[in-house]
Amino acid sequence: MAAAAAASSAASGAADGVDTNLYSRQIGVYGMETMGKLIAMKVLIVGLKGVGIETAKNLTLAGPQSVTLYDPTVTEAADLGCNYYLEASHVGKVRRDEASAARVKELNSYVRVSALEPENGKDLSTADLAKFDLVVFCDEGPAGFVRPRSELEAFNEFCRTQATPIGFIVASVRGVSGMAFLDFGDAHVVFDSNGEQNRVATISNISNGPVTKVMTEDTKRHGFEDGDFVVFRDVEGMDKLNDGEPRKICNVTAHGFDIEEDSSSYGEFVVCSATVEQTKVPHPVAFASYADRRLNPVPADDPMGCLITADYSKFGRPMQLHVAYAAVDNFAASNGGRLPKPHDEADAAAVVEAAKALCAAAHASGADTQLPKPEDVEADVVAMVAKRAVYELQSLAAFFGGVVAQEVVKFTGKYSPLRQFFYLDAFETIAEEGHELAAKDVSEFAVTGTRYDHVVGLFGSRYAEHLQSRKVFLVGSGALGCEFLKNFAMMGLGCGADGRVTVTDMDNIEVSNLNRQFLFRPEDVGKAKSVCAAAAAKAMNPDLKVEALEVPVGPDTESTFDDAFWSGLDLVTNALDNVKARLYVDGICVFYRKPLIESGTLGTKANTQVVAPFITESYGDSQDPEEDSIPMCTLKNFPHAIEHCIEWARDMFQGAFTDSVQEAAAFRDAPEEWVKKTLEEPNAFTRRQKLEGVVNAIDLAGRADWRTCVEEARKLFHTHYYTNICQLLHNFPKDYVNKETGVPFWSGHKRAPQPLEFSIDEPEHLGFVAHTAALIADNFGIAVPSNWSDIEALRELTASMPQPAFVPKAVVIKSGEDDDAVEGGDDDDKVAVEAADKLRSIAASMAAELAALKLAAADFEKDDDTNHHIDFIAAASNLRASNYRIPTVPRHRVKIIAGKIIPAIATTTCAVTGLVGIEILKTFRVPKIEAFRNTFLNLAINMYAMSEPMPPKKTVSKEYDPVTMGPLRAQPEGFTPWDRIEIDGSEAMTVAELRDNIAASQKVDIDILSVTVNGETKMMYAPLFAPSHRARETRPVVDVCREMGMDLPEKRRYVMMDVACSDSDGDVAVPRIMFKF
Repeated sequence: MAAAAAASSAASGAADGVDTNLYSRQIGVYGMETMGKLIAMKVLIVGLKGVGIETAKNLTLAGPQSVTLYDPTVTEAADLGCNYYLEASHVGKVRRDEASAARVKELNSYVRVSALEPENGKDLSTADLAKFDLVVFCDEGPAGFVRPRSELEAFNEFCRTQATPIGFIVASVRGVSGMAFLDFGDAHVVFDSNGEQNRVATISNISNGPVTKVMTEDTKRHGFEDGDFVVFRDVEGMDKLNDGEPRKICNVTAHGFDIEEDSSSYGEFVVCSATVEQTKVPHPVAFASYADRRLNPVPADDPMGCLITADYSKFGRPMQLHVAYAAVDNFAASNGGRLPKPHDEADAAAVVEAAKALCAAAHASGADTQLPKPEDVEADVVAMVAKRAVYELQSLAAFFGGVVAQEVVKFTGKYSPLRQFFYLDAFETIAEEGHELAAKDVSEFAVTGTRYDHVVGLFGSRYAEHLQSRKVFLVGSGALGCEFLKNFAMMGLGCGADGRVTVTDMDNIEVSNLNRQFLFRPEDVGKAKSVCAAAAAKAMNPDLKVEALEVPVGPDTESTFDDAFWSGLDLVTNALDNVKARLYVDGICVFYRKPLIESGTLGTKANTQVVAPFITESYGDSQDPEEDSIPMCTLKNFPHAIEHCIEWARDMFQGAFTDSVQEAAAFRDAPEEWVKKTLEEPNAFTRRQKLEGVVNAIDLAGRADWRTCVEEARKLFHTHYYTNICQLLHNFPKDYVNKETGVPFWSGHKRAPQPLEFSIDEPEHLGFVAHTAALIADNFGIAVPSNWSDIEALRELTASMPQPAFVPKAVVIKSGEDDDAVEGGDDDDKVAVEAADKLRSIAASMAAELAALKLAAADFEKDDDTNHHIDFIAAASNLRASNYRIPTVPRHRVKIIAGKIIPAIATTTCAVTGLVGIEILKTFRVPKIEAFRNTFLNLAINMYAMSEPMPPKKTVSKEYDPVTMGPLRAQPEGFTPWDRIEIDGSEAMTVAELRDNIAASQKVDIDILSVTVNGETKMMYAPLFAPSHRARETRPVVDVCREMGMDLPEKRRYVMMDVACSDSDGDVAVPRIMFKF
């Protein structure tokens, strides 16, 4: 049907030409409008070393119409260390672009991937560029050579002067630094600058006058900013504001803002349920050419007035890198395209002089320039770039590959494009002189024509060997895990004879994974993630020593991940998507004193955290606040946001198609036992609901056919969208006033609803009935007819079904969260007893029929578009929104919220794992906190914030401790969670002996000894609180622990304990105790 069929469009998994199954997580980030633009885009990527292949991979996963690759250079051995789609068999035989295209096309069958053959048969020309919407120039050509900058400037000028400008991007990684440049023409239009959901606030008051002053409810900050545009809805008394026109706000405070609009004649504001919503207004953004930005890289209207500075401990570094890159380009132009020779002092000195000459000429020309003066050029920065320019740090290539692919997506008008240069370095990865891994002389940088040439050329042969011999544990092989495995294979981590990478993940591959978990293919769906990912990574580098497990990491698997396993590791990398597992791994790493690198993504946002033993705080030391839950009253009767409606519909699904059917099945299997137990339910309303629900389910199961399913769906519509709404308005009429405050009841967040009467002419009504009926049929084993969604058939079935008139009932409904009234009707007890009697009668008289009933509860599954689950929730939540005049949302948005889907895209994942790779390289030096960086980034708005990790939290002495309510002495002073006291004992050591040992060594009195059993802290010895514990003093510690339920595997020879102790001056805090036996 146009209606029900629209509601069920997901059956094909496609909408507007977009595969909503494959792109579900990406749609959650970009939205359907951007996806529609993206799938029409044609992109050319020139250069297929590290940055180029990462950009191609990320972009192909995103789903443009076509991705064309160009790099006719024949594959070299060193390419295998940065382009993971090149193989040993390609070396010296196959062009980079042809070999890469064959593999990139496997990533997404919807994208046309090919290698370009130039129009002139020789090299790239403007005739080739004219075929594309956007072109990306990355590192290309034979090792040690680059395309002249003058050619890039000419190509850029051609692109920006077309009638419809062709987007132009340049990206390069030179050694341990990288850059990106972007030009979208003189009048690029941004439709959504940040991709955030529009904020909505409830209005408490509007003061009219020459300047209109708006106040919002003071229970929550509205989140608006100066310069935002807003739209008003449901304003009473000042109806002119409801015209739907965006209005610019100013003078923003936490709970208010002004509008430069004279509202003197608009009337007086009436307290109501008015809202104000942020809206996105398109705005143009102008760019300058690659040539023009050379001397003035910062746009005049840039709010920061400087190049993007990701790391403010390096303020000014981006400008120095800009000069260094320009100087290298000048050097190449003077040397036939050749880059400076690696680690060559003469070439490096020449590049430094070129940098100074460039700046001198810029200042001497009389033209405006932002370049530093010659004397302010930092020679060490320029030399660092020059000496390593021929090599490529793969981690930086991954980072810039994520950034650049995201910039390509921004050509659609979504998000804020880069203006216009971005530089980042990882100089800290180079071991300092004197460090055991620092190259002793230039000979260590000599390359030998292998896949590890980039690593050797950057860090030296001994450092490369050190990386190859590391033992790494990767927890998770989803989106992050796939990227990590690829990065490990490229950098050689765990690739030596003594190296090892262990990866574990208990999940299997799903269709929706293929859009960003790039190691998987359609034929892998249903297989183990860890196994497939490990095999794919090993194919990229056969040297990789990788072991794949399907075992979760947690307290229940400590026999698998035992002391020997953890003790043998050099590094742990988390690729998890839940906090509980992260906290467990973090705690284990603290215990075993192993470095841990954390990371996570959410749409275009991502973060990294370095956990280094004794140097930084751990992941568990700081946690994000828990998300606010929706109050029950808001959910049941007073929604004011679409999220409330969707959660309500999800609960309706659970109650109608899962819980009630499960309860009916339980009754079928043990009738009298179930009835007796249910009658003991203390809440009368809940008791009634359960019993009536089972009566209804048993009745339907015994007589259901398709018509009955449609009738029941029609009744559910009438109950939820008409009768219950009428009852709510009966209890609280629209003119109801709070007797205590005198404020209208239906104001603020409380929106007066409007009942919906079922109509066969309303597509949304019929769509709800169709999907509801199909779910009911599935519950009771009824075949769903092929014309289940036919509009005429549904109209015919529902047209004659009665719509009972509303009859008010004596029902208590809470007026808000502060209302302590007990909800329900005055006949709940009576109706519950009647229902119980009816069920007993059915059990007695129809035992055989009851036992034979087919009852199948729905198990919610968000990614199966044939099961009606998301379709029902979308229909139900949008009808609920219509009741309350809340804007409805498309199906894919409902799916994301109801399915608790974490929006995810390949670009962010690739970028953040690149940053993690940089931190991994640092952990194998002598770690210093000033070298590490935690990062938060948001690719949507080009926000990169790097900072030193926090040091570990110290326990210090206090004159007054709020927990102990007295003085507290720390022993030793300033100990951290990384510290512990180790007691060498034996299996025979008694509790008293352990107590005395601790007391003597720490010079304290022991008050409590506690252990953790199955995640719960229990007192093992606390005689002051539990005198019975005196009997444990003569018993072995190990026996007492086992008696308390502690699992002590044969290989575990220790017990961790917490101790509460004191001395004559008061309480004493000491580190945890490790009792070894």
